[in-house]
Amino acid sequence: MPTTITSDDGLQNNAANADTAAALERSASLQEPGRADETIRRFSARLKDIDATVEQARELAARASDRVRERPLSAIGVAAGVGAGIGLLVGLLARTRH
Repeated sequence: MPTTITSDDGLQNNAANADTAAALERSASLQEPGRADETIRRFSARLKDIDATVEQARELAARASDRVRERPLSAIGVAAGVGAGIGLLVGLLARTRH
């Protein structure tokens, strides 16, 4: 019995062919000499930037921790002031919306 292709089957085949063609194109572009190396270099540079940022954050946290240990009352005062300021802003915003 011969197989007939309906219009839906043809559309599905065209979509599958387009997906396959796109995948092959991406695969071919990755196989180009130097392109994968360039991607790896960019990724490595970004990882180094992230590592540097994490190290800076650690140093900042350590300095903040040292400062709090040196002057605990100042730290409490600053935290209370920041909390009061945020509470005041939230209260004002909530009041103006009603």
